[in-house]
Amino acid sequence: MATTNPTAYRLTIALIVFVLLTFILTITTYLFFKQRTDEQAKALAAKTEKETMSQTLAATKKDNEDLRALIGASEKSFADIESEFKSLFESDFSGFTGEQSYRSLVDWLRGEFKKKGELTKAAEDKSAEAAKKAEQAEASAKEAREKAETRVGEIRATQEKQDKAYQDDRDKIEKEKDSLLSDKQKAEQASKRLLALAESIKMLKDLLPSDSWQQFDGSQPEDQLDAVRRELVSVRKILKSHNEELSRFRASGDKDRIDGFDGYIAAVDGGDGSVTIWCPSTRGARPGMELRVFQPDEQQPRNQEDKATLVVTSIEGPSRLRAAIRDESPTEPIIPGDAVASHLWSPGRFEIVVVGLGGTDVEDRTRLTRLIEGAGGRIAAAVTPSTAFVFDTGLPPAEDDESEAARQVRTKRESAIRDARDYGVPVGNRDGLLDFLGLSRTGVMSSPSQAAGSAR
Repeated sequence: MATTNPTAYRLTIALIVFVLLTFILTITTYLFFKQRTDEQAKALAAKTEKETMSQTLAATKKDNEDLRALIGASEKSFADIESEFKSLFESDFSGFTGEQSYRSLVDWLRGEFKKKGELTKAAEDKSAEAAKKAEQAEASAKEAREKAETRVGEIRATQEKQDKAYQDDRDKIEKEKDSLLSDKQKAEQASKRLLALAESIKMLKDLLPSDSWQQFDGSQPEDQLDAVRRELVSVRKILKSHNEELSRFRASGDKDRIDGFDGYIAAVDGGDGSVTIWCPSTRGARPGMELRVFQPDEQQPRNQEDKATLVVTSIEGPSRLRAAIRDESPTEPIIPGDAVASHLWSPGRFEIVVVGLGGTDVEDRTRLTRLIEGAGGRIAAAVTPSTAFVFDTGLPPAEDDESEAARQVRTKRESAIRDARDYGVPVGNRDGLLDFLGLSRTGVMSSPSQAAGSAR
C-alpha cells in the first residue's frame, strides 16, 4: 500500500533496491559457480540449462522490472538506486547505527514501528481513558447542568412569586395611596367647610349681646359656637316661658283671652243683618260656625270684650265668608274693619296631634278622625308651631308597660307633650278636645255622624 510519508517511501525504495540487488547478486553468483562447476559435468545440458537460465533471467528481469515498478524506480539505474540508498542512510536515517542494509533497515524500522505502535497504543489507551473521563465529566456536567436548570427553575419560580408579591404589594400601596389621597381631599374639603363654617359662625355675632362681641371675636370657632348655643338655649328658655304665658290667653274653655284674629269685617248689610268677612283663607270654615267680633286695636283682647257674635251662613270664596249677626252690643255696633276670631277655627285647616293609646282602638280612632275632620281640622303626626291642640288619650294599659310598642308610645307621648309646652299649644283629654271643638259630649257619644255639627 502506497504511503505519503517521505521517510516510509524512501525506506520502501531502499528495501526494494536491496532485495533486487541481493536477488541479482545471488542469481549471478549461482550461475557463474554453476557454470564453472558443472561446465564439464553438464556440457550436454549446457544448452538446456542456458535456455532455462535465459527463461529464469527473463523471469528475473521481469521480477526486477516489477520490483522497480513496485518501488517506483523503473526508470532508474542501479547506480542511481545505490546512490539514493546511500543518501537515504546519510540523510533520512542518519540516526541508524546498525548495518547499512535493507534487512537491517527493515528490522530497525520494524522495531521502530513496534515502538511507535506501542506508543500509539499507549496514546490510544490514554486517549480512551481521557475519552472515558471526558464522558464521565460530560455526564457529571450534564447532571450538574440539570441540577442547575432545576435550581434556576426554582429560583425563577421564587422570583415570579416575589414579583407577584411585589406587584400585589404595589397594587395595595397604590390603593392605599389612592385612599390616602381621597382622605386627604376629603380632609381638605372638610377643612374648607370648617373654614367656611368658622366664617359663618362669625356672622352669628349679631345674635349675641353687644357687650360680648369683643370676647366673641377673640375666641376660637368652637368657643364662638358654644357661646351662640348658650345664647340660643337662653332664648329658647325665654321663648318657652313666653309661650307658656301666652298659652294661658288662648280662647279655649275657660281661658279669658283669644290667641289672635282670624279675619276682618269687610262690609255690613243692615237690611238683612248680615256681614261680609275677609280672611286669609276659608279652608276649614263651615256654615254654622260661630265667630266673635272684637275691636281691632288689641291683638289678644279678653273674651268679655267682644262686640257681637256671628254665625257663618255661607262660604262665598277662597277668602270671603257670609255671616249673620246673632248678638250685637247696642252701644258698639259692628263696623267695617272690626276683627273676628274663633277658637274653633283658624284660616286654613287646623291641626290636632293625638298621643297615647288609652281607649283608642281602631273604631275609636276612626270616629275621632271623622270628628276632627268634620270640624275642619286634620290629625297631624308631630307637634309644630301651627298645631292647634294636642289630644292626650292617656298611657297604655299597665299590662303593656314592658312591651317595646308601649315604650315607643310612651316616648312619643312625652316628646309631643314637651313640644306642645314649648310652642304654647294646649294639651287636653277627651273633654278638652270636645270643648276645643265646641261640641257637646252627649251629642258626640249619641250620634258620631252628627257630632261635627253639634253646638256646645
